[in-house]
Amino acid sequence: KLLRAIEMPNLTRQVEYSLARSGIKVPKNPLKVLKLLLVILMLAHINSCVFFAMANFNQHSNMGDPERQLNWANAQGLLESSPTCPGNPASYEVISHQYTAALYWAMATITTVGYGDITAHLSSTPEILYSTLILLVGMSVYTLVIASLEDIVAQLDV
Repeated sequence: KLLRAIEMPNLTRQVEYSLARSGIKVPKNPLKVLKLLLVILMLAHINSCVFFAMANFNQHSNMGDPERQLNWANAQGLLESSPTCPGNPASYEVISHQYTAALYWAMATITTVGYGDITAHLSSTPEILYSTLILLVGMSVYTLVIASLEDIVAQLDV
């Protein structure tokens, strides 16, 4: 289902075209800002899911060995120390707390704020490498957003 996100540019063009045919004029600048926000939110969602999946995989692959369960989610107390497979389904409250923490990390990293309260575990090389990659992606996205906003401001009739 994630691959459906690739269809978003076509979908937005179709919506713009349909609105234009029906006589509704959509201002380009607010639409550009909305698209930028959607790209940032989609990127943050994907990154938060991957970052949590890495921690969850580490937790389950090192089941029964707490010394090797070295991941950010375990350090934050978001995972059980000795999960069972198959275990009981997690409650909505637990899942929403895990997702919110991962989304918070993703937004802080992508926007280059990086508060440092949720970080990759220092003993987990995959988490550190992924965090470094996301810092580079965040820097690129930040550059794109600033350039796009500058373009929008330049087009305003002032």
